[in-house]
Amino acid sequence: MSITLETAILAALKSGSMLTIATIARNVNITEQQARRAAINLQRRDFAFENRRAEWQITPAGRTAAAR
Repeated sequence: MSITLETAILAALKSGSMLTIATIARNVNITEQQARRAAINLQRRDFAFENRRAEWQITPAGRTAAAR
């Protein structure tokens, strides 16, 4: 997965919003499949997580990574 794509997703989540994969895909202008793969990669690195309502949020580690 592209680091640039993951960076774009972190930027979309940086505001603190809870976003679905569909919303992330629409905001970043990618397919839902690309958004899901990138979000899962971010989750594996503890930069984002999915809540019970299938909404994604940035973690403190993700905020630090996004600030770099």
